[in-house]
Amino acid sequence: MIKGINKQIIEIKCTDSEYFEKALLFVEPSRQFEDSAVLKAQALDFARSLSQGEKLPLSRRLLKEKNLRTAAALFFGTVLAGLIGFFVFNL
Repeated sequence: MIKGINKQIIEIKCTDSEYFEKALLFVEPSRQFEDSAVLKAQALDFARSLSQGEKLPLSRRLLKEKNLRTAAALFFGTVLAGLIGFFVFNL
């Protein structure tokens, strides 16, 4: 029971789960006045991440993937530059 509390709640009715029919998300007080489209998109992303069994919120997962791709690109770029330099200076 919630009494005497004014909170913004987002209800997700389609959870794509055979066990649960809806989810209730309580919006952080500092984010209450965000655009409703942004809140709705974040709520759906969060619900999808729960249904996929992810341990990290979607935004952190995407950030981790982006950092991994950047590190891989830097690594392969460095290797390629080293190989080009090796062949140019040894010919």
